[in-house]
Amino acid sequence: MSVTESKYLLTISIGPVQGFIAAARKTRDIWFGSYILSEISKAVARCITEKGNELIFPGIKSEKEIQENSDVSVANILLAVVSGDPNATAQIAKEAARDYWKKIADTVMSKKAEIIKQEIWNAQIDDVVEFYAAWVPLTNNYVHSRERVMRLLAGRKNCREFKPSLVQNGFGIPKSSLDGARESVLNKDKAVRDFQIKSNEHLDAVGLVKRFGAKGEQTTFPSVLKFALDPLQRSCNFFEDNDWKTLCESDNFAEWKKDNQEFGKYVDEHGLYYAVLHADGDKMGAAIASRNAPQEHREFSQQLAGFAAAVPGIVEKNHGSCVYSGGDDVLAFLPVDTCLDCARELHDSFATNTNGGSLSVGIVIVHVHEMLETVLEFAREAERIAKRANDPQKPNDALRGDRDGLAIQFHARGNDCVTVREQWGDNENAIDKRLKTFADDFSQKMIPMKYPYDLRQFFDFYQNAREVDFETVCKDLIRMSKKKEVNSEMLEKLKVFINAMHSAEDIRRFSEEMLIAQVIGEAIESAKPKAEVNHD
Repeated sequence: MSVTESKYLLTISIGPVQGFIAAARKTRDIWFGSYILSEISKAVARCITEKGNELIFPGIKSEKEIQENSDVSVANILLAVVSGDPNATAQIAKEAARDYWKKIADTVMSKKAEIIKQEIWNAQIDDVVEFYAAWVPLTNNYVHSRERVMRLLAGRKNCREFKPSLVQNGFGIPKSSLDGARESVLNKDKAVRDFQIKSNEHLDAVGLVKRFGAKGEQTTFPSVLKFALDPLQRSCNFFEDNDWKTLCESDNFAEWKKDNQEFGKYVDEHGLYYAVLHADGDKMGAAIASRNAPQEHREFSQQLAGFAAAVPGIVEKNHGSCVYSGGDDVLAFLPVDTCLDCARELHDSFATNTNGGSLSVGIVIVHVHEMLETVLEFAREAERIAKRANDPQKPNDALRGDRDGLAIQFHARGNDCVTVREQWGDNENAIDKRLKTFADDFSQKMIPMKYPYDLRQFFDFYQNAREVDFETVCKDLIRMSKKKEVNSEMLEKLKVFINAMHSAEDIRRFSEEMLIAQVIGEAIESAKPKAEVNHD
């Protein structure tokens, strides 16, 4: 196996992902943490290309795409073909990553020095960026070289150093409220006067940079309240422009309601649920492994970049906000009434940009009072469920089909989670289209809002029945539906689904589909045009 002369395959991983993205109390923490990680990755990418090396991932068509503050998001894993000494290239890239982080941190220090404990800040800032690199000689067998370098990178990350706290005499100093990993850098006597820091909140260096590091025009990210109330705002322009802007940037609805009591009662009637969408491309490892040369891999990376570039527009079209879209990975906040439409558009866009690749999408519908870090874990779990194959313990369950799935979870406040999952389809009975149709039916009052709960009670009654013919059960279910004053036209539609059932488990699943459809239907109803509301 010959070695390509003086060339190496270099891969770099940048972190910490948890510190920059996952640990968050505000939506803005998530968004700006993702932004920081992407910009650090861009700085590394620029460093690699400026030395005359070839980037494979991210796949770029122009160096403008990796310039600072470009519209392109770059993932935290990079792959390149380098000439000369790979160790020297890795060291220069490492310095570029840390220099960029230091530049962002310095802007925060210049703005917030009075609320920062300097000694703790300095100790943490120099130890934030995680940088791992591995390289191998690039042989004529590109697939083998890439597999080997990725194994080396995984091994390097598993052998990372676990350093003790760099803060001397840190006993009694509160830990960060976001993840508890590092000591707080806040001088609380002064920090509590800052409207963006709560009196009981403690932030380490990373948390403080995420809160105050943005500059220029976009320094805020909409709060979860914006997405929960967006259907209502679209329906009748309920909020005045200034009130709406304040609400979108607020993170405490209770405090907002105190100052806007005239809106409170009306708002409470419409519920406060929003959606988080987490999507990921399927079998990306196999897709990359099928590329036999750096150029083939680069072209595939460019396809992923094309999809990532389209994501923010799709999300915004559906009244949402994109946190990040790096390659095949997407995280976005959305109103409940548009989440299915957005998921479908993202799925189809991914297939178009990758010549038939599939995208698994997880959606979680949650209340605004749910802790944000918990919501992110819910979204990751929904995405994992969207990818999973059939559960062998439930052979008749509609979880059948590995990958290319859509999973929707509804976490009602104070109640158990409801989950529906199927593979995507293109016909009118595809899971998203079926749910959207039922949601429209609920919004048009063709189905009583309590019907999903009646279905669940019906399931509870029959699930342990052993000697009842299931055909009789279906007839009883139709009789119950008619008794619950389901619209006659709707009853005929429901009969099709009921008569196709084969077990009590099918009833359970149908009740969960109907519950999720009902929640989406309520949001659709809120978004329908209404007469102007009297705010007085």
